[in-house]
Amino acid sequence: MGGDCCAGGTVPRERTYGPPPQIPGLPAPLPATWKCIEGRFVMVHASYQSHLGEECLFAPEARLDDGKIWLLIVKAGTSRSQLLHFLLGLSTGAHATASQNPEGIQLFPVNAFRIEPNMTENGYMTVDGEHVEYGPIQAEIFPSLGRAMVP
Repeated sequence: MGGDCCAGGTVPRERTYGPPPQIPGLPAPLPATWKCIEGRFVMVHASYQSHLGEECLFAPEARLDDGKIWLLIVKAGTSRSQLLHFLLGLSTGAHATASQNPEGIQLFPVNAFRIEPNMTENGYMTVDGEHVEYGPIQAEIFPSLGRAMVP
């Protein structure tokens, strides 16, 4: 005996947590109001936290309640010396100042993002340090969704 079985003719509903998404699903086209950055990239990194570690001040302007995802884009063609200068600036947050940032490196706040990699090339993607299948991915922030209760 195989297949799915539902008692009483009811179809089980998908369990969801939190508010419904405000962005279109992955196969749907994006609204015209979205800014699209096309090109070849060395790295795209997103974080809602200011620090990625004790010695890594990723987004100096990030606040726990700012309702933003901080998106970092490093474009292909960025030189090794520019990349090294950028990486060294992560310990103090100097990488985030416009005067210190080379043209090929951008850090900016967003409410949501979608990454659509070129599927004719190979790439490597991770989410929270875990390897995920190479393909389109998107995320949005839900501000003030978490609650912390302490005695």
